[in-house]
Amino acid sequence: MAIIRPRIKAVLDPSLNAVIDGLHPLAYSEPPAPHHDLTAHVRAASALRRLQRHLVIAQDDVNAFAIFDPEDGCVFPIIAAALCRRCST
Repeated sequence: MAIIRPRIKAVLDPSLNAVIDGLHPLAYSEPPAPHHDLTAHVRAASALRRLQRHLVIAQDDVNAFAIFDPEDGCVFPIIAAALCRRCST
């Protein structure tokens, strides 16, 4: 059975704009466990999504998402393998 997806057309709305109002280093609040092979900071972030009050950051070069809490500035990793039911630990 084919998946039917609605066609979405983006339209520029000149009344909307994006503003960068601050910068925050994306260093993990606690060092990741060595067996996860993560650096101490977010690398190669390619996408951001809002999840309630948090920002979820997709990374290109590791199997982990970073979660940023703008209220307290904490950044922590979510290992992608832990999200996959077929992956063994």
